[in-house]
Amino acid sequence: MRALTLETCLPLLMILVHTEAWFISWPEWGRCPYMDVSNKFNPKQYFDGTWYLRKAYNNEFLDGRGRCSFSKYSNDKTSGLTKVKFQHWSIWKNDWASENATLSRAESDAKFLLKFHDKFGFLDETLPYWIVEVDAKYEKYSIAYSCENVFLFFHQYSSWVMTRDPSSDIKYIDERLRYHTLDPSLFVEIDQSRCPPESA
Repeated sequence: MRALTLETCLPLLMILVHTEAWFISWPEWGRCPYMDVSNKFNPKQYFDGTWYLRKAYNNEFLDGRGRCSFSKYSNDKTSGLTKVKFQHWSIWKNDWASENATLSRAESDAKFLLKFHDKFGFLDETLPYWIVEVDAKYEKYSIAYSCENVFLFFHQYSSWVMTRDPSSDIKYIDERLRYHTLDPSLFVEIDQSRCPPESA
């Protein structure tokens, strides 16, 4: 058996570090697949108000640690960026937990870069954030997607299903996920019941 050396272990360690940063599962073989995004996307309508997280795949911020997750958006007129505040009720702390990020436009109207801000400024992380689908009036549901290539032969992706109403029926969402070649069985439902009052 070949002995483990720094040279043989380093690629695996790099993947593990990258995986631990924002994702839960192991990277998958191949490059990020092509993914259609929402046509005629209106950022002002989308980034207005609150979106409640209902189902997610590879959601490191919440997996196994919380419920009642939602995101709120506000526009920074000075920088032109969209500020995002993610919140969830932490099962570990029995209190609200939050994370701040900013959105900037990337390749098209529905493709953004989402930058999470570390409290100390050393571990800021930027990842793609694409709006794959949203209802015509921006009042019911949204499907978001993120994928990053890991080294030359792997990719890692996350996806989120959000609604404006935290208790609305989402049975129809599985069909929409399949339309975008996303496997509904991989998604975990987020508990939005008996949520404490939102923090300021």
